[in-house]
Amino acid sequence: MWRSTMAKYGQVTKTLSCCRLATTKGAALSSTSRAHMQFQHPNEGFEFEIPDSWWYAAGAHTFTPHRAAYRAFSDPSWPTTLVPLVEVAAPRRDQGVVGLYEDRTVSILRAFVQDIELPPLESHLPPQTTKLAVRDGFHRYFASIAVGFSLLPLSVRPYFDINAL
Repeated sequence: MWRSTMAKYGQVTKTLSCCRLATTKGAALSSTSRAHMQFQHPNEGFEFEIPDSWWYAAGAHTFTPHRAAYRAFSDPSWPTTLVPLVEVAAPRRDQGVVGLYEDRTVSILRAFVQDIELPPLESHLPPQTTKLAVRDGFHRYFASIAVGFSLLPLSVRPYFDINAL
């Protein structure tokens, strides 16, 4: 499962095709270690982390996806469409807002592992852009990247600018 292992600068790093696990050299890898999984966004070039303890709590450490996207339900009013990750802009949090919350991230990862149906991400296409923007689904977006999904289940809605109110 791990592609390579290397020791560098006092850390041991193990690399998967989508991420790497870093922990202090000599530390045991367990659900209580202070290790963290680092994931590279596939098309926007930045990294994000999910703590190792969250990964283990969700059972995601042994998960291998057998489909291109998580299982999502569809509302007849706003049908769900599977969209390649590269066509959706990475959602950003406002300054001062925590990125990923533990309880939400663990529950989503656990749903992926147990193949439980979740809501699709809500998105829209802002003017003068070519990529869809996520309106609701920050945790599902990043958890999907972390487990290796290449498609996102989206419910595309009409554009709405909350800042214009």
